[in-house]
Amino acid sequence: PPHLWSLVSRLLAAHWSSAMGSMLSGGPEPDFVQGANAQLRKGTRVQTQYTVDEGGDGRWFCGVVKRMYQNGNVTVLYDDGDKWKGSGIYVYSLQGPPPN
Repeated sequence: PPHLWSLVSRLLAAHWSSAMGSMLSGGPEPDFVQGANAQLRKGTRVQTQYTVDEGGDGRWFCGVVKRMYQNGNVTVLYDDGDKWKGSGIYVYSLQGPPPN
């Protein structure tokens, strides 16, 4: 019947849209990601260093973890409004031991 195909079509479209949205956003967030000195969670206050190798001047910048990814990456929103996405192993929690 036509109405059954319409229902199946809408269900498949909704499932596809949800699956694609999850893939594009990096999937479900883990509970934590391992940082340089502690486990990082969404909302954790952190700092990262803008290294000379990256074109920076070696200064440290503070921010907050906004998103975590299954592959160990995090998105940091810095206090100055800048954003960065990269590996959690380069991110220091302000509550953990300080960098060497």
